[in-house]
Amino acid sequence: MVTMTKEMDIKDILTSNSLAVDRLLEAKQAYFTKEDQRKSIAAVVKDFDKVIGSELQSENQILTRKAALFWLIGDTDNSLYILNSVSESREKKLIKALDEYDMCNHATAFTLLNELYQEDRQNPDLLYLTCVSAIRCKIDKADELIKKINSIDEAKKMYAQALYEQFFGSRGKALELYESLLQKDPTNREALFQVACLYDLYGMDEEAIELYEQLRLLRPLNIGVMFNLGVNYEDRGEAQKAIECYQAILDYYPNNKKSLLYLKDAIASLKMYYDEEAIRQRERQKQLASQSIVDMNLSTRTKNTLNKASIYTLADLLSKTEEDLLEVDSMGQAMLKEIKDLLHAKNLHLYSLKELKPEEYVSSLPLSLQAKPLSEIDLSPKAKEFIEGRELTTISDLLKMTEKQMKDEGVNSSIVQELSDKLKLQFNIRLLPG
Repeated sequence: MVTMTKEMDIKDILTSNSLAVDRLLEAKQAYFTKEDQRKSIAAVVKDFDKVIGSELQSENQILTRKAALFWLIGDTDNSLYILNSVSESREKKLIKALDEYDMCNHATAFTLLNELYQEDRQNPDLLYLTCVSAIRCKIDKADELIKKINSIDEAKKMYAQALYEQFFGSRGKALELYESLLQKDPTNREALFQVACLYDLYGMDEEAIELYEQLRLLRPLNIGVMFNLGVNYEDRGEAQKAIECYQAILDYYPNNKKSLLYLKDAIASLKMYYDEEAIRQRERQKQLASQSIVDMNLSTRTKNTLNKASIYTLADLLSKTEEDLLEVDSMGQAMLKEIKDLLHAKNLHLYSLKELKPEEYVSSLPLSLQAKPLSEIDLSPKAKEFIEGRELTTISDLLKMTEKQMKDEGVNSSIVQELSDKLKLQFNIRLLPG
């Protein structure tokens, strides 16, 4: 194996006569583990045409090396996109194989890696990658390849043997081998991932999630980690956490079809949760609605004032803020204090818009209302333009902005007023003043 040194920078690798898999793998390891290497490679990404492109002879070579650079920094989608316009060559096949391997598309990766390995049977890195892909695909050829791994380093040999046991032999033996490997190298991410997978199979959910959470912090992002973690969270009924896992994959690989499918299902599950929460909320409101203002320990004058404002139940009262009540005819500070004292005795609280923070206000609303799309509000073209320009999609998104914040950012006062009025009219909520 060739080890990255200060003298061996990324320019040396990308402008060499032929791309070498061992140097590419070492460069990627250095990029994700060494700050100085990350900075130097980031500089190359920024000025690729000047630093690398000017040193190469053909457009095909320039594009292939650019694809290699994107693979190196974990941008697999851009790498594959560039390769689509590159003529067939060994280097294109190598970079595409590495892209597919990183995306856990092991069947495609195996086909490409095996072709490369057949052309260079003395290459230990190609042997290792081909062997791992074959095992993951449960290809019979894995048996033949695993017998040849003596030529690779000890850690990779132990991992390949453990993986082979996991897929073709005894999972218990595999776990023993992984644990032996982790005693020598506690940070071996491949072994940690497989141990987490085995914990999954054995029903050790808490232990599996703990390992997956450790692995999700590492880069480049392991798609398998995020899929498994997301599924675990879905099984626990934590749809929002599952959505975050699938979205994390799409942040790196926007066209990953499996992630899009899983994300869609998780969102549907979350919507179902919203609907169930909405039902529970309605039941709580029904209970509150049964408590009439007439039966409460309030003065006759206060009761009459509330009834004139169409506030007949405790539920009606709690839906108001202090500011709402002070807008009611004949309502003064003394009457407001009487109401607040009554609520305090019931361990309830009448909110003031001034004391509420946007996050608190939003969280106090039913989840079904928080998730309601802004498209359901009949807005003017200018208001719609503001909503779309800020990429606001739900009631929750809008309520996280205060009137003051909008005005400070130059939003027309008429738009702010329109939004506030429509929220009040349609949903009996309002923007916070800020």
